Amino acid sequence: MQCISEFGVFPMRLRTDCRTENGLMAALPCFLRSLHTDEFAGAKSHMYGTSTSNQRIESWWSYFRKQRSQFCMDLFNDLRERHLFNGSRQHMSLVWYCFLGVLQKELDE
Repeated sequence: MQCISEFGVFPMRLRTDCRTENGLMAALPCFLRSLHTDEFAGAKSHMYGTSTSNQRIESWWSYFRKQRSQFCMDLFNDLRERHLFNGSRQHMSLVWYCFLGVLQKELDE
């Protein structure tokens, strides 16, 4: 959304695999391009494909997880297992407050 806001453009067509984290990514282009009149308007602005065709992004996520995010994932998992984090709105707000800047920096790098 930041990219759309900053540059004022949105891809004509987006392709994702059918994994659950892609539901919003599938709905977003369909909504944002619902009033367009080109051949990829509305529901045609998104298509599903197999994850094996997404090897570059899957490779990047693998690298990111190993090199950058695994520490945070392990830390959050440890907090949950030690019953120091229960997923409540208050706990989520505290985690966002403490880690949002760190996580954003990692993503930016």
